[in-house]
Amino acid sequence: MAASIHFLAAAPEAGYFEADLSAYNPFRHVVCTGGFTQHDDGTVTPLDAPGLGVEVDESRLAEFPVIPGPGYV
Repeated sequence: MAASIHFLAAAPEAGYFEADLSAYNPFRHVVCTGGFTQHDDGTVTPLDAPGLGVEVDESRLAEFPVIPGPGYV
């Protein structure tokens, strides 16, 4: 989502940002932080941090091991 927000912020007349607002997503709520700021009026803005502004907690990432096989299962 952070990459999409940065892209749209740089594009003139980019339109809407469509987000996954599921109640709980461990990769968004546990493993990663940052990426963008969400405002009360529903708008979002990218962060000023280096890169995309996303920080990954690699120690928490280990809680979600890769499962061999196709990604759509």
